Order: sequence, then C-alpha cells, then structure tokens
Amino acid sequence: PWQRWWQGLAARADVWRNWSFASTAFAAALLVVMLLQPGAPSLPASTYVAALENDQAKTVALVTGDSARHELVVKMLQPPSVSAQQTLQLWAVPKQGNPRSLGLVAVNANGSLTLPLPANVTPNNIPLLAISLEPKGGSPNPNGPSGPIVLKGAWVQI
Repeated sequence: PWQRWWQGLAARADVWRNWSFASTAFAAALLVVMLLQPGAPSLPASTYVAALENDQAKTVALVTGDSARHELVVKMLQPPSVSAQQTLQLWAVPKQGNPRSLGLVAVNANGSLTLPLPANVTPNNIPLLAISLEPKGGSPNPNGPSGPIVLKGAWVQI
C-alpha cells in the first residue's frame, strides 16, 4: 500500500507544481495590493546588507545600508573584545584601489551604531566591507587599515 501511495503522489507532480506556482503568484499579487494601499509603508530606494564574519566563519556583525536615508547601521551580534587602547574601524573595500574608512565602530548600549552612507558605497563598486582592529582614534594610515582585519563580508543589494 505504501508503494502505491508513493507512486500515486509522484504521478501527481504536475498538480503540486501548479499549486506552488499559483500560491506564489497569489502571494506576489497580495504584496502589490498591500503596498498600493494609502498609508502603506514604502520600500527603500535601495537596501544593502553585509554579514561580517570572523576567521571561524561566525557572523559577528550585520551592516545594513539605506540609500534613501543615506545611513549605515552596524549591529554587533557578538562584539569582539577590544582594549581601551584600541578601536574597531569599518572599511569599504573597492574592486580597485585602497580601502576607505566609513567610520569608527563604537556601539551603543543595544550593540548598534548609525553612520552616514556615502552615495558611492554600493555593491556595484564596493563588493566587500571589513572591520579592522586599530589603535585608539583609528588607523593612522590614510590608505587603509594599519591593524588586522577581524571581520569581513560581502556587501550586497537586497
């Protein structure tokens, strides 16, 4: 009986395929209707995200960017230990050229920090974000980090 049931289920694969297509189309239509309602939240112009991982491939920080608000939000999930003489610094790593600083990462009580998002820090020209461990006050090197990179992750558009 189990074998007949399984064969009957496999024979109806087209039914399941059509059902999944119809439910996906319905969900998409429902989303469009909800977004077109007066007072509905609007989607940001462009939203970017990077999950920054340590050497053990463990996500330690999440960085999101909103191009409409021109802001970056750095959320430390598990802040690395930093001495009083050190600081963390966020870097935009371009496809070509030197990394450029996006700011020092000094998180507030809830583990997050908001920084300005420069207009040209998009995944098209900045494929990677990184956090380095620097002396207090940030890297003395104007061309990039002077300390080790402790976190890094791909910068993608969602």
